[in-house]
Amino acid sequence: MADDSLVSDDLLRTLVGVGHVDLLVGIPTLNHAGTISDVVKAVEASFRTYFPRQRTALINSDAGSTDDTMALVQNCCLDQARTVTASSGLRTTHRISTPYHGTLGKTNAVRLIFSSADLLQANGVVVLDPDVANITPEWVAALAAPLRDRHVDFVAPVYRRQVAEGHLVTQLLRPLIRATYGWRVREPLASEFGCSGRFAAHCAEQESWGSHDVQNAVHLWLTGTALAGSFSVAQTELGTHQLVPSAPQQPLADLFRQVVTSAFAMIDEHAGYWLGKTEVKDVPMVGAPVAAEAPDEIVPPDGARILESFDQDVKNLEEILRILLTKDTFAALTSAAADPSRPGLPGALWATTVGEFLVAYHHNVMRRDHIAQALLPLYMARAGTFLHEHANSSPEAAEAALESLCVHFEQVKTRVVDRWTQPAVR
Repeated sequence: MADDSLVSDDLLRTLVGVGHVDLLVGIPTLNHAGTISDVVKAVEASFRTYFPRQRTALINSDAGSTDDTMALVQNCCLDQARTVTASSGLRTTHRISTPYHGTLGKTNAVRLIFSSADLLQANGVVVLDPDVANITPEWVAALAAPLRDRHVDFVAPVYRRQVAEGHLVTQLLRPLIRATYGWRVREPLASEFGCSGRFAAHCAEQESWGSHDVQNAVHLWLTGTALAGSFSVAQTELGTHQLVPSAPQQPLADLFRQVVTSAFAMIDEHAGYWLGKTEVKDVPMVGAPVAAEAPDEIVPPDGARILESFDQDVKNLEEILRILLTKDTFAALTSAAADPSRPGLPGALWATTVGEFLVAYHHNVMRRDHIAQALLPLYMARAGTFLHEHANSSPEAAEAALESLCVHFEQVKTRVVDRWTQPAVR
């Protein structure tokens, strides 16, 4: 059932006027005047090209933009859509643009899209990120097409990443979610996805939306909900993932703390699902890869320079690390940080460290945000190690290294499970 606190009376009347749709595409916005027109054009081109016989709608869930975002949604592609302005935003049989009330952020924007999908009885939902510069009609089709037969509930994207990008995903979230949940999902934090109406309705009913952990990383929570629930999950290749240069960037320390705390909280919540899982399965790939132009080459940062502070960071964290880690892991970490002949944080040791941080979080051995903060310098050392070793590697060699890291995390799971139900080790 839709959340009455989010769906205004005007929006409700608009949705009732639209009626049932086969596909709903949602776009959360906040001051996206520079990109929203291109995204709307891509969505409507996809509707015309790939879903000509489907009942389709686009909903723009706006967090209170002070620029021309909502006006551009109203006026874009007027030759393809009839528009009617209402007090809550834009009303149309094709396109709805409405502000939402409550806490700002993508979480409530996505929640409003899901509540609207529930009221529209949408068979499928696609959510897009207007901060992405290369959204095409084919992206919408790739995320939506697997939902048509109603045998797929959640479609996650697969991006083609360069060595220098996405380390929070490749070095931490991908191997951690894979090891715990037992599914090889490559982009657990992706802001673009497709889902069934059934999944959207299930999520809209959850009480978890108000928690800080969901607020801080809603897309991660959606992935975990799909994996741990009775939902079928698939992946589709979208090619490269390029953010617009003007997209606001959250400070790394804040982003890392929020995402890691949310990831640990989600894994803790779903422990009943993953503790007994002993195998790792592939999330099936669906559809043909989306053709994409080669991205501009990203010059990798100097991994060796990032590692220069590793030894001092470990010394600065010594008191905290002695609480969070076992004696053997702490000794190995101290030795690795102090060894000038082999600089860096090896994958196996990194996996063990993350596993023990997760256990410490579960046992609440100290303030949980402090646990996430303490992991950041070690994450930087791991990212620096990967860059130092693979800045000039071929894509195949880099991919093999990422796969090896995932295997290290899988091997640590047994120890995590053993300690999960045992008293915390101080």
